[in-house]
Amino acid sequence: MLFRSDFFLDFNVAAQTLSGVNKTYPYGTDYLTTTVPATKAALGPAFPYVLNAQGQALYGLTQMQSGGERPIYPQGWIYWNGLVPGDFLFGLGVGDGTLPRQPGMAPQNYDVTYQFDADPALSPAEAGFNTSVQRITADTQARRRNGLANVPPTTGDLKIPMLSLHTLGDLFVPFHMEIEYAKRVKAKGRSDNLVQRATRDVGHCTFAPSEWVRTFVDLVTWVEAGVKPAGDNVLDPAEVAHPQFGCRWTDPSYPRVWDNPAWVFPKPAACPAAP
Repeated sequence: MLFRSDFFLDFNVAAQTLSGVNKTYPYGTDYLTTTVPATKAALGPAFPYVLNAQGQALYGLTQMQSGGERPIYPQGWIYWNGLVPGDFLFGLGVGDGTLPRQPGMAPQNYDVTYQFDADPALSPAEAGFNTSVQRITADTQARRRNGLANVPPTTGDLKIPMLSLHTLGDLFVPFHMEIEYAKRVKAKGRSDNLVQRATRDVGHCTFAPSEWVRTFVDLVTWVEAGVKPAGDNVLDPAEVAHPQFGCRWTDPSYPRVWDNPAWVFPKPAACPAAP
């Protein structure tokens, strides 16, 4: 899953460092009941809705680690930290920092340079954070030489057409996975076999039926007629950060989380009407 567990580690160790709680990883059995409430209280008066400066730093760091500046991230932050039950992202940091059903897929952050924004130059606050955050090196018996364990290696050596679809606000399988995969495919010289598309939603694979159908039809047409479909350039940060990114492949008639009047949820800017 292209180091998804490393993202969970990033979120949790960053939250501990920024909050000042500094619970040592790996976390104990009291992490969710004792440490996380204290952490959230130290990051803002109403985490994740109202944040102090340290909470804003976590917000920015999580954005950078999950795919960079992009539309729908603000909604994804609220959804995964406020609406999904059970302190979801914190819960994924329990134990060895991975999902319980994926033992041995050890995370690490020993070589990560963390940033709170898209400016590549480290600010004094970022430099201080990178000095103080806990560093983890994966157990060499848990991670194979290619960086993965207990899952098929994702080499990017695509030999057949592939069309992917990814929601921009997903923090369970973050949009960063699309970027990392595109890099691996490009490194293998196989970019001609990859088309990637972003849609504007916060859930994991929460696509409108029409979005599923369009994607499948375009893939079949590509395979059978040789007509390569259009997609997004996920390796261009400016394109990903554009306010209208994801509009092209999103069905505007499909109801989203922010359309539910029962929830206080920030609504993103509307996509322009189709010509």
